[in-house]
Amino acid sequence: MQYLAMDFPIYTIEEVAHILKVAPRTIRQWITDNKLKAFKLGGSVRIHREDLDEFIESSRKISANEFDIRRRREKTYRSSQAKHPHSSNAPSKDKKPRGRPRKNK
Repeated sequence: MQYLAMDFPIYTIEEVAHILKVAPRTIRQWITDNKLKAFKLGGSVRIHREDLDEFIESSRKISANEFDIRRRREKTYRSSQAKHPHSSNAPSKDKKPRGRPRKNK
């Protein structure tokens, strides 16, 4: 059975880095962390197009979940600020300034 390059695409680390617009070192780290599947072919690391597509899809799902989590945190923070408007980190007018007083020139 013969495979053409377009039917069975295999990429190098550098090609995947170029596609994803990241450094090759990042691709190697993702492979080391088992986030991106890869294999060795003749001593060099290669990535199947299917594995790359799977990695991109799983990253999109994680990013969407992280976005939802951050949005929920912001809503919780805003609602807690609305309940306790005086609990901000801004200095109170009643407190004296800390440290040595500044000299007027």
